[in-house]
Amino acid sequence: MHRTKRDGQALVEAMIAISVLTVGFLGIVTLLSRSLSLNRTVADQYLGSYLAAEGIEIVRNLLDASIIQEKSWWKSGVIEGKDYAVDYTTSFQDGGFLPLSTGAPLQYNAATNLYGYDIGGKNTIFRRVIRVEKIGSDEMRVNAVVSWQMRGGGTGEVDVEDHFYNWRP
Repeated sequence: MHRTKRDGQALVEAMIAISVLTVGFLGIVTLLSRSLSLNRTVADQYLGSYLAAEGIEIVRNLLDASIIQEKSWWKSGVIEGKDYAVDYTTSFQDGGFLPLSTGAPLQYNAATNLYGYDIGGKNTIFRRVIRVEKIGSDEMRVNAVVSWQMRGGGTGEVDVEDHFYNWRP
């Protein structure tokens, strides 16, 4: 049998082709993995921002209810520097105060699709606190801060702020 300089060339070409395909495939898998990870991060940020906005709306509803019930929440009911825990079931406690935050995570009830505290649901990664600061006799700043633990050990946080004015006589 006569050997030429081209013996084994097909084997080398096949190895190079397999290497190129493997690198390309690994690149696609890495891109897919990163995309799925970012998708989860964006979903958590999306949900966190809506939970924070819900916190502001709950405070707004409580303020309106206090005025209708002729309870002056503007003069009492706010302890500066404290964190409050509110959900859709929250009402003013004795003395017109909101319940203080215990740091408990929000729960999700799959049957009602609602988030809250002590609603018989499954604990989530989200924690919400409400901070109220009186700016003047007729203005208060309300911050709803939602935080959560992200994969990889980082912490996500959304802080929504609104100002309420005592415009009613």
